[in-house]
Formats: sequence, C-alpha cells, structure tokens
Amino acid sequence: PVAGALQCSTPSGQRAIMTLRNLVLPPIGVYNVCNKLGNRSEAMFQAGCCMLMWLLWFCLLIVDTSLDGVAIVGWGFFLIVAAQIAILRVRTRAAYKIFGNPAEDFTCALFYFFTLTQIELHTVDATRVEEEPHMHEHKHHHKHDGVALVAKA
Repeated sequence: PVAGALQCSTPSGQRAIMTLRNLVLPPIGVYNVCNKLGNRSEAMFQAGCCMLMWLLWFCLLIVDTSLDGVAIVGWGFFLIVAAQIAILRVRTRAAYKIFGNPAEDFTCALFYFFTLTQIELHTVDATRVEEEPHMHEHKHHHKHDGVALVAKA
C-alpha cells in the first residue's frame, strides 16, 4: 500500500453491489453523498433532481425506437446528471482536500455509476479535513515538475 493512501474498508463484493445499484438507481448514491456532505433536505432535493433527469434520459432513449431524434434530448438529460455528479465530486474533493480539477471530475462523471461508488466509498471511509481559518492568508504556490505545491509561509 502507498503511504497516506485511503484504504477501503468495504469488502469487494459489497463494492460491486454498490456499483450495480448506482448503475440502475443513481439517486441513492447521490442522496448518500449529499447527506454526508450537507444536510438531509439538500440530499433529498439532489436525489429527486437526479432521479427525474436519469428517468427522462432512460425513457427518451426507449421512445427513440419509435420516434426518431428523441434520444438527442435524452442525452441532454444525461449530461445534466453527469454535471450534477461532477459537482458532487468537486465538493467531495474540496471537503476531503483531494487534488484534482473540474474537467477531470466531469470526465469521470460520464461513467456516473463508477464515480458515484468512488465518492460514496470515500465519504464513508475518510475523515473530513477541516481547514484552519488562517491557511488562506499565508499560502504561497510553487511549481515543481508541473505539479502545483502549496507551502505555508
């Protein structure tokens, strides 16, 4: 194991079931992550929006078999779901101080069921890092071999 890497305490069989659940019912994963990051009412709202957009995507793909061109609108709803999950990933990275960027988050979110599983497992296994209030005042950014390093003054 890599020093400092998060070790997942969830058994692999349970992770596989969680991934399949997020494939067919992504709002459950969205609810679990939002509930861990925020409050219950926000989690309910986010899960409801995810369910609506995901069902519209799925149904419009089916309707496209009899009405040509409807799938394009459906894929638009899928992109909304992917954007929602990308935002959750951005929020999770911010809460747990994980390096990354929004473009990477959106690309991962296109594979929504894997990304939701990753975020959900991380919020279960990791301890949230609270930032010290004075950290913003004394940060200096340095570049070293293409990687941004942050040093406190």
